[in-house]
Amino acid sequence: MSARTAAPRLPLPGPAEQPVRSATAKALADGHH
Repeated sequence: MSARTAAPRLPLPGPAEQPVRSATAKALADGHH
């Protein structure tokens, strides 16, 4: 899961992390690890 390592790498957690988290959640739900 590289997405988990990229999450804390983001410098600004907020509006920039929201779409990323949504995309990651969608990918995980789709079964695309």
